[in-house]
Parts: sequence; C-alpha cells; structure tokens
Amino acid sequence: MVDSSSLPRHCGIETKYSLALINQIDNNKTIKKESYWGHIFTRRNNFGCCSFIPLKKFYDKSEGYLVDDTCLFEAELSVITNAFAASHDNCDQALNVGDHVESAHVEARLFLESLTNKPSSSFWESNSPTHELSLLKGHDTSATIIFDMLISTPLDILVDPRNETAILESLSAVINHNLHLFSDGQAKEIMNLKTTFPQLMQECRSSIEIKRRSEHPSWSTLEKTRSLLEDFVKTGEGIRAEVEELNNKKKELEAQLKVIKSNSLHVKEERIEVSRQMEFHCSLAMEQTAEIVAKDAKVNQANKKLEHSLKSKWAATRDLFS
Repeated sequence: MVDSSSLPRHCGIETKYSLALINQIDNNKTIKKESYWGHIFTRRNNFGCCSFIPLKKFYDKSEGYLVDDTCLFEAELSVITNAFAASHDNCDQALNVGDHVESAHVEARLFLESLTNKPSSSFWESNSPTHELSLLKGHDTSATIIFDMLISTPLDILVDPRNETAILESLSAVINHNLHLFSDGQAKEIMNLKTTFPQLMQECRSSIEIKRRSEHPSWSTLEKTRSLLEDFVKTGEGIRAEVEELNNKKKELEAQLKVIKSNSLHVKEERIEVSRQMEFHCSLAMEQTAEIVAKDAKVNQANKKLEHSLKSKWAATRDLFS
C-alpha cells in the first residue's frame, strides 16, 4: 500500500482504487470493491475480508475463494485525468440523492400513519365499568335480573378487582334469598360459581399479567423507536423547509448575480470606451500643448526683436538731442 504522505497533494481527490477477491473456480463470482477520489485515505473504507464475504463462506473450499490455502487479490490504482469533471459528476450524483431522501421521508411518514395504537395490556386499563354493576349491590332487585346481569357482563368488567366484592355479595344474595327461583341444575352452578369465582378471577388476572409482561418490552421498544422516527420525520420536515427556503434564496441570488454580471459587463464596456476617449483627448491635448508652446516661443522671439528695435530707435532719437 502506498503511503499517503508520499503521494501528490491532490491524490486524495484524483485517485481511484479497486480491490478484487478472485474466485479461483468461477471468475464470475469474483468480488470487487472500489473507492473513488481518495476515500481510501480520507474515510473509513469498505475493504477487509468480512466486508467482501462472510468468513464461513470464505473458508469453504468449495466456494473457490480459498484454494490450497491460497487466496488471490487483484488491486488497481489509477489517476483521474479530469479531476474537475469527476468532481462535477460527483456533485450531480449528490444532487440525485435528494430523490432517495424524499422517498425515505414519505415512506417513514406513511408508516407512522399506518401504525395502530398500542393494545391495552390488561382488561381494565381502557374501561371503568363499575357503574354498570351497581344493581348487583342491591338486595331488592329481582334475582333473575341480578343473575342475568352477572351472566351477560363481559369478562373484562368482571375481572376488575373493584367489582369482585360486589359480585360475590350479589351471588350470596341470590343464594340466600332467591335460589329457589332457579332449577336444581342452575342452583348448583350458581353455588359452584360463588365458590370458584375468586380463583377464576385470580387465574384470569395471572394470565393477563403474564401477557402484559411478555408484550411490554416489545411494545416499549417499538414506542421508543416510533418516537425517534417521529422526531426524525419532524426534523426532516424542518430541514426540507429550510432547504426550500435556501433554494429560493439561491434563485434570488442567482438572479441578482445575473444582473450584477450584466451590469459589470456594461461597466467594463463603458470603461473601455472612456479609456479610448481619454487616450484620444490626451493625445489631442498634448498636440495642442506643443503647438501653443511653439507659438509662445515665436511670439516671445518677435517681442524681443520688436523691443530691441524700439529701444535702438529710441536711443538714436535721444542721441540727436544730446
């Protein structure tokens, strides 16, 4: 393996590395792993025997990866000639990930909507039926009505510990005062029910408790996972809104940048034109300056001659009168 410190500075971006575990029996079963643009040095790679194939399968000689205690690997290291183009393609691939992200978000949201509520772990958690058994507490109610209510009462109400005493009292009332209204078989069953009712309720509650204990961990784990999933969905929705906002800002900035580039081009063209005009007028001014200097020299020379002539004439005139 080449030491990363001895490679060129941009090798981590411009290299492509592949490693193949050769199948010595069937070449079509050869397993090849690849890493792009320097990931072999900058990130945890997916190489290693367990990543290629399970160890059990690797040591199975019939699979063809280990023959005569020998395994063959083929490695290839190449340099991407157009690193910019490769980086551009990689960016395009990253943008395409957005479709997968959106799909995952929709799938998670639909799954959460499809989840049913956690079932009640005991019969009496979802109901408060005590008021339905109020007639069982009275001795003035007809024995037939009391017994009919008792028989028609759902088990999830009877198993409630809050109702057990009232039920036993009502059975005692039926037995002590109204048992003669029932047939011999019914009377025998009523007396047997009073005897076995506490044990029946206890067995029923034990069964419910066993079910509660067996189901609770799974539902607890699911609730935690669902709670985390809901948090991730909410976070994803917030990030998606933020991404949309950033995309809108990006479009606005791109429009502004387009205007700025247009203005910049106009200013550059205007500057070039001003430069041309400046060069022209500077040259013209230099020519005019040279002409003025030449004319001034001639005027000065003429003035000097005129002054010398006038002075000479004046001196001659003065000499006539001296």
